[in-house]
Amino acid sequence: MMHILHSKIEERLNKDFDVIGYNIYDKDLTLEELQEAERTIQFSMIPLEPFECEKELLKTVSLMTKPSQETAQDIAFRCKMIAERLAHYPADIFIHTCNVISSSKVFFPALAEFKMVGDYHYNRRKNLLEIVQKSIEKRQNTTKTLETSA
Repeated sequence: MMHILHSKIEERLNKDFDVIGYNIYDKDLTLEELQEAERTIQFSMIPLEPFECEKELLKTVSLMTKPSQETAQDIAFRCKMIAERLAHYPADIFIHTCNVISSSKVFFPALAEFKMVGDYHYNRRKNLLEIVQKSIEKRQNTTKTLETSA
């Protein structure tokens, strides 16, 4: 299904080539195909359980240099706080973010650095879901209008 949708979507970019939205060319797609795409994207938005987020962050921090002044409790608390703030990330995006951080940073970073990696992917997926949902809504409203005027 997603391969069908992929050929019907075009990214909208700003002058810096950042993705700011999508155009969907849905005239060739049935309502059922759009709904299947929506279900697939919604499934890909499922986050990790909070304890799983913390576990991923602890794995990440274990690969980095420990600041000399931080205790194990400090690290656990920081992982808990970051996990809470990023709990809305889909599971794969959260894990990807942790992998990027652990392979590109020496010291365990602040929340902002996690967000710099993860927000890009999260916002793209969220925008894609929104455009598919708008397309479904538009299609359903068109169908209702046609039924009402008939």
